[in-house]
Amino acid sequence: MRIRRALIRASSTGKILTSLLLLIGPALPTLQPLPVRAETSGNPTQTVLTPVDYSSGLTNQSGSTLILDLGDKSSISVLGNLENHGTIYLVSSNPHTQSASISAQNIINSQGAIITTVIPQGAIPLGTFSSLVSNLSLSLFAVNNIVNYGTISSANNLTAVAGGSIVNMTAAGSATAAIMQATNNLNLSASTISNSGILSAINGNVNLCNPSLYSATLAGLQQNLAGNISSSLLQNININNSNGLIEALKGSVNIGGAELDKNSILSVLGGDIISQLINVDGGAGAVQVRADSLLGTVNLSACSAQFGAESGLLTLGQLNIAGDPTFYNSGDILITNNINVGENLAILAGGNITASGAYTISTVNLGVGHNVYMVAGGNLSLQGSPLASPTLPPGNALLPGQTVTVSGPSLTGGSISLAGSTINTRSTAGNNPGGTVTLVAYGGLGTGGISNLNIVSGGSGLSTDGAVNV
Repeated sequence: MRIRRALIRASSTGKILTSLLLLIGPALPTLQPLPVRAETSGNPTQTVLTPVDYSSGLTNQSGSTLILDLGDKSSISVLGNLENHGTIYLVSSNPHTQSASISAQNIINSQGAIITTVIPQGAIPLGTFSSLVSNLSLSLFAVNNIVNYGTISSANNLTAVAGGSIVNMTAAGSATAAIMQATNNLNLSASTISNSGILSAINGNVNLCNPSLYSATLAGLQQNLAGNISSSLLQNININNSNGLIEALKGSVNIGGAELDKNSILSVLGGDIISQLINVDGGAGAVQVRADSLLGTVNLSACSAQFGAESGLLTLGQLNIAGDPTFYNSGDILITNNINVGENLAILAGGNITASGAYTISTVNLGVGHNVYMVAGGNLSLQGSPLASPTLPPGNALLPGQTVTVSGPSLTGGSISLAGSTINTRSTAGNNPGGTVTLVAYGGLGTGGISNLNIVSGGSGLSTDGAVNV
């Protein structure tokens, strides 16, 4: 076994100088495919290597630790794939360089491997650097995919952009979850994100699939960093969070953006999302969310929405929906803000539907009132193509042609109590009937009943008032 120390530093010419690498195993296997120039420094244990280029990719073997100093040049370009099976520490010895970035065709971080700007005490030998930036941000760019089975973390912001997919996947049978974590903001931009591990922002926000952030991040890149990455996100965005966790305990989880057009579909499937605020913006398109649990206040903007959770409490905040949304949860639903939708509204709960204050729930659009349908304590089931199921399956959003139906009471039953809120389906223009209000509360042990709410369902002109069914 040979132990060699070297340090990889990005020079102003874009080459990488190697001067501190802790490598256990064959000497420098990551650089063997590349032409190199070796120099021995004054310290006989230290070797400096200057690769000619990275056109054939860069691989860090298991058991090896690379320390990349990006103080002179903040970015490294790998024209092939970056494959890490060991540890890569990115540092900056220049106080003016506050962010480090790596671009490649694909970035692959294997199980147990680490890419980070969080430097543990003692990880770098004393005297290697006079000082280092302590809160270095990290950005990763892939023309195709970013795949992580290990740990990718940043001492400040962590940004990952992929022209294809971002995959954060816990290996089968592993006791350690794959994790992508930022001390401040975690920014992930790709049209497809798959997470069965942990996506976490310790002090800031988690921002997923925001079109403006994606375009702005790429705008600052040189075109020759790692090839051509698509300049904009696809309009159909898929986030598969099955068995995964997305969390921003001190901030918010922000998904999508107002730039999504009328043909777009923003889909979030499965897993848990924990944050003070969960902000979902489908722009002018459709939103389909089906999570195992959503712990945080949900604010939603879209043309249409089908939004649900499998368990726990679904907390509804500010809702602005142009179309006819459906909100459903096998547990309770709590309303904490005004609700404004442009067409019919359905709120379906296997438990209680309550409100934290007196709010307005309105389905009036252009002077025309639409229907409101609320069910508490219902047995909710999924119907329609492509598959029917006796229960709402965790991790599956409603697909086109599918509906949520209520077939009698749930095991617990539920109540509707809205703290003096007003349901407004009143038409105010032309000769239009008011919207119909249907409220159903299936009784259970200590549950049942409808209370503390007001209903306004009048028609306009010569038309009739909307029916109230309780």
